[in-house]
Amino acid sequence: MNKLGTFQNILLLWLSAGLVGCISSKDVTRQATERTDYVIGGTYALEKPVFLHKYDKADLRETPTLQKLGFSGTSTNLADFQQRDRNRIQVAGLMMPGDRVKIERLVEERSPTVGKILHVYAIVVAGESKDSIVDVTFVSKQDFHKSHIFRDSAYLAPAK
Repeated sequence: MNKLGTFQNILLLWLSAGLVGCISSKDVTRQATERTDYVIGGTYALEKPVFLHKYDKADLRETPTLQKLGFSGTSTNLADFQQRDRNRIQVAGLMMPGDRVKIERLVEERSPTVGKILHVYAIVVAGESKDSIVDVTFVSKQDFHKSHIFRDSAYLAPAK
């Protein structure tokens, strides 16, 4: 086989691998009532402390996810978290009980390796992280078989 043929085969393999690993996303906010108990435009108050997780908090393009204390090796104890974990590179903020988020949109991601997952995006309307856009998916309950997501009342309650 000549060098051009080898290059073409390598290029074809590389492109195929790239296409297989592609993630696609689709805004499904209009079908929210069929797929979630979150109300688009609804405001929810935190019941427990959570932190804003980013793989690199300096990356302005990454949307932080709300995560339970204890995720990614952080402390499950709030005082220890505030003292020890607050400055970690993955910790982009801390939200406390009573802080509020307003649900903005629902996005379905499809990945060949993970399958379908719904993401619920919200804007922080009260608290230290006010005006931040966050993903509340990981403080919610997922039904992966039906591609639905539900509010976890231990973490988020309708605001009064």
